[in-house]
Amino acid sequence: MIDRALFREVGSEVLVGHDGWLYFLGENMINNFLGNTKSTDRSLKDEQIKLEKRRDLLAARGIKYLIVIAPNKESAYPQYLPAWLRQSFTTTKTDQFVNYMRCIQPLKSWI
Repeated sequence: MIDRALFREVGSEVLVGHDGWLYFLGENMINNFLGNTKSTDRSLKDEQIKLEKRRDLLAARGIKYLIVIAPNKESAYPQYLPAWLRQSFTTTKTDQFVNYMRCIQPLKSWI
């Protein structure tokens, strides 16, 4: 932000949104936000198996397992993204995972 304020420079991994909001472009942010990247059925199944094993291991020890998916900045504050990026809401990899888990696993089994 100092470079931007003093020298009008922004890093190559930074997207400037409305009102000076800065978004990190790393980790394929734009393609993920636009829903251009998708999980395969195999990767969803692998993630399910990993989470179920962890849940069952903890349950055997009397520990409840809670999964919390924290939103990233572009999902929490899309109104500050540039207009060309805001206009395209679609299913993301996170949406895909949540929908997959809802379909294959009744919610009660996770509570």
